[in-house]
Amino acid sequence: MNRFFHKIISENSPDQLEQLLSTMLEQSVDGICIIDEQYQIIGSNDAFKAMVGYSADSIQNLNLKNVDTQLTTESHLGLHQYFSKNSSCFERQLIRRDGSLFPAQVSTSIASDAQQTFAFLMIRDISEEKASNEALLEFKSIVDKTFDCVFIFTPDTLKFTYINRGAREQVGYSFDELSNMHPYDIKPHFDEAKFRKFVQPLLDNDVDSLSFDTVHQHKDGHLVDVNILLQLVTAESGVQRFIAIVRDVSEYKTLQEQLRHSQKMEAIGRLAGGVAHDFNNQLAAIMGYAELISHKSDDSDILNYSKRIAEASQVSKKLTEQLLTFSRKNELQLATVNVHDLINETMQLLNHTMSKQITVGANLEATAFHVVADKALLKTAILNIALNARDAMPDGGYLFINTARLPFAEFKDEKYGEAIQITISDTGFGIAQDKLLQIFEPFYTTKPQGKGTGLGLSSVKGTIEQHGGIISVSSDEGKGTTFTIILPVLSPENIDDTDKSEPVLEKKAPNKTILLVDDEPLVNSVCSELLSLLGYSVISVNCGKDAVATYLAQGDDIDLVILDYMMPEMDGLKTFKLLKNADPTVKAIISSGYLADANITDLKQQGILDVISKPFTLDELKQVLENIKC
Repeated sequence: MNRFFHKIISENSPDQLEQLLSTMLEQSVDGICIIDEQYQIIGSNDAFKAMVGYSADSIQNLNLKNVDTQLTTESHLGLHQYFSKNSSCFERQLIRRDGSLFPAQVSTSIASDAQQTFAFLMIRDISEEKASNEALLEFKSIVDKTFDCVFIFTPDTLKFTYINRGAREQVGYSFDELSNMHPYDIKPHFDEAKFRKFVQPLLDNDVDSLSFDTVHQHKDGHLVDVNILLQLVTAESGVQRFIAIVRDVSEYKTLQEQLRHSQKMEAIGRLAGGVAHDFNNQLAAIMGYAELISHKSDDSDILNYSKRIAEASQVSKKLTEQLLTFSRKNELQLATVNVHDLINETMQLLNHTMSKQITVGANLEATAFHVVADKALLKTAILNIALNARDAMPDGGYLFINTARLPFAEFKDEKYGEAIQITISDTGFGIAQDKLLQIFEPFYTTKPQGKGTGLGLSSVKGTIEQHGGIISVSSDEGKGTTFTIILPVLSPENIDDTDKSEPVLEKKAPNKTILLVDDEPLVNSVCSELLSLLGYSVISVNCGKDAVATYLAQGDDIDLVILDYMMPEMDGLKTFKLLKNADPTVKAIISSGYLADANITDLKQQGILDVISKPFTLDELKQVLENIKC
């Protein structure tokens, strides 16, 4: 540039130079002026005059120090950077004739002849640019504070031009890294061609925006569930940019999955409840007649058969209870349980059911091992896991059940000071990692069709959680699986380990009369015979309406009413309320295969003396009657 101006000055006459410079000056959109070494303005264009507010007449004999007031204090330092030997560009604060200040960008070039040196100044008012930059900085500051992520990228190259702090944190890359990346680089489900096709409707103006769910891949490889609102925005300058507002929806997805799971469990609970009532009624008949056979026959084979029928009925009863575990409709039969004794009992059963190719071992090291639990359900849960382990080792292997003591801070009740950890490990073929999260889902099974229902582990999880515990699973495919159960244990002073074995039928009860109400003929018949076997006189009816009529007619002779809870037209509770209206002193218990939405506490608050769950044994029936002194 210096050579260019030196050539112009040296090769042209003053008149030619003036004409040439005049043309160049006036055609420039920027302010231009020429100064000598005393900073005297010896030439300027109209753009410069308008910029500083001087007319053609008033700018004559004007010194640059009148426009750049800093020169007054800087001039004693010698020639300013306006006269730098190298072309330079710098910012100055200039002043207009009216005294207002404005920022300017100054570019300088130096030319000289034999007599003096001149500075050619090109000056641009950058007020608007400064304001825009300040607004942009403010915008970035605000957007950086938003919880949502903002990505801006170009339509042609698809390169990111702006990424706010939230976006950088979401994907784990720095601004510099992302500046050389594209949207499809952080979206594993897209490549460039697929992404360009996806955004084409925006470029074609077919849609105003695109809203979609996808995943972003973090720099460390993990995936983040996101929802994206994508728009194509055109600035006043005509420049187009894609703007993506991205929201992390991982927590929402988790809550959505929990809701879906809750709804599924609720549906299963309703199904289980419907099945439970009818199934338990049939079991009540089967178990009752087995009991009657055992008390009325002396044939050893028949007695053995009836015992097996009763045992099968008890197993079926527990299956129903497992179904009800899904909806938490069943009430636990809680007692103090010695976990080590329970495991040893389970081990004895396993030794009879496991293949001889499977070695079963236990290492019971926990020093605190008493829990409050439904022993039958807890035993079934451990047995269920063990049997799954057996199925995972068709060619043999090892099954280990271990216990350990550990603190458990989540239990703040004074009677729970710590926990017992039960681990059940096998050396089977293991479970794939992508299936681990599903194994506790109802109806999900890894077994071949016909080999599993998918309810076993679901009921195990329900049982453990009902007991206030935690269950987890880990597995190495091809090496084996470990289930870990953590349950709160009782403090020593809270352990009640007294024998609560079932009573044995010894003598008949005093002569009392019981009104039995049940709409199932088989259940009605077998319960009548069981009560007779216990020494009671029985009046049986099959509906609530007949029960009220019978009680009104013979109430003085009736000592107790046993009501089926679920009956057509008039259920057990409605029947009881009518009986109570007629006789406030009426005594009644509920017999039910399924209590639906009712619970024992509520029923007792309304005057019901006790609740016995069908199917029940003769001894269980006798114990309930003795408890209410009937």
